[in-house]
Parts: sequence; C-alpha cells; structure tokens
Amino acid sequence: MVQLGDFIFDTGMAFAKKLDGKNVSVSLNVSPVQLMQAGFTENFLKLYKKYDLKPGSICVEITESFLMTNFNETLKKLDILTAQGINVHLDDFGTEYSSLLYIKKLPISTIKIDKEFVKDVLTSKESQAIIKFITNIAKLLNRTTICEGVETTQEFDMLNYLGCDTIQGWLIGKSMKPDDALKIVDTFDYKRVAAAKNGK
Repeated sequence: MVQLGDFIFDTGMAFAKKLDGKNVSVSLNVSPVQLMQAGFTENFLKLYKKYDLKPGSICVEITESFLMTNFNETLKKLDILTAQGINVHLDDFGTEYSSLLYIKKLPISTIKIDKEFVKDVLTSKESQAIIKFITNIAKLLNRTTICEGVETTQEFDMLNYLGCDTIQGWLIGKSMKPDDALKIVDTFDYKRVAAAKNGK
C-alpha cells in the first residue's frame, strides 16, 4: 500500500509540474496507512521539492472518518505540509461524523461535499439546505468548497446557486490519460459542454 502510494505521489507531482503556470492544482488522496507511516511527511516533501513545485500546486485529500482516532497526529503532519505550500482538502464531508471542530482546528483550505448530497440536489430540499449550510460556513471561514459527483448541467446550475465554488464529476470528464487531461486544461469550454449535454 505504501509503495503504491509513493508511486502515485511521484506520478501526480510529475503531472503537476507539467501544469506549472496554468493555475491548476493536482489533488492526491492520502490513506490513513500512508499518513500514519513514520517519515511520511519527509518523504512526501522530498518528492515535492524534487519537482520544484510552487505553493498551491498540490493538494492532499483526507477523509473525515479517519480523524476520529488520529486527530492530533494528523494535525501535526498537516501543519508541516501546509507550511510548505501544500493545500489540504477534507474529503467526503457530511457522510461520517462531520464535526465542525475539524474545520476549526485543521489547516483545511477546501471542504469537499459528498456526492450523496449532490445526486438528489434538484429534488431534495434537505440536500439543498445542507449544501447551502456548508458553503456558507466555508465562506465565513475563508475556505472553498468542491461538490463531487456532478453529472448534469442542471446540477451545476443548482450548485452554483447554492454557492459551491468548484465542481468535480462526469460533467467535466471521466478518468482519462494525462495527455488528454492536459488538453482539457487548455481548451475546456463549459458553454460548449453544456450545449452538448443539453442537446443544443
């Protein structure tokens, strides 16, 4: 698991270097096993410096469920990473314990709103209220939000109305090869995508 993670980190940072100057960051999921490994931060920062990456070019994503039993150790390691210009995303927010203490104490730049709230956002007043609540809290605390699992232009419009900053999902694109992803960064046109999705 650790060796696979190191390979993914190296690959992700190499890709981030290709995006240098495009105002795009690369997110890397960090598992509990990796984060609690002795020497994790040192090894991660060694790769980060190997590619001479600029602050904000890399984000690490952690899940809130993991924080219940490893909060203090996690906090120490994330503080080290953020001091070097690496952003932290709190993934799948709202599906586990959702303690606001995490948002208060952890050096989080972005809260990721789980797709469970997005999938019925057009019809569920409850999902709309929860997303609005999270985006409002995020703005008050100078954090940003990402809504996961966005597949339609209608969902995009609703999430934009509710105050979400960024979307993630098949509306933008499915998994793809690095070269194809680089092309999207340079050529993506939401209006064209929306027109195609809506059959116009």
